[in-house]
Amino acid sequence: MWIPSPLYERAPQYWLFLGLFLIVTSTYLALEMHRAYLFGGAIVGLACCAWSAMTFWRRSINRENDQEQTTESLENA
Repeated sequence: MWIPSPLYERAPQYWLFLGLFLIVTSTYLALEMHRAYLFGGAIVGLACCAWSAMTFWRRSINRENDQEQTTESLENA
């Protein structure tokens, strides 16, 4: 399945937004209803934030490697 480039580039930001949204929502639900929502929502929210950071970090490393390979191939040509 092909994802348009603008959506693909913004995926880490979507995951970060989702994680922060889950943390805030679970905190609100824990205060208003039951404390079990806090643990469930916070764990899933933190996992989304960690996934966002890992995705952004891996993409930045791959971009640096691609730029180095492009520079080296241009020098060798």
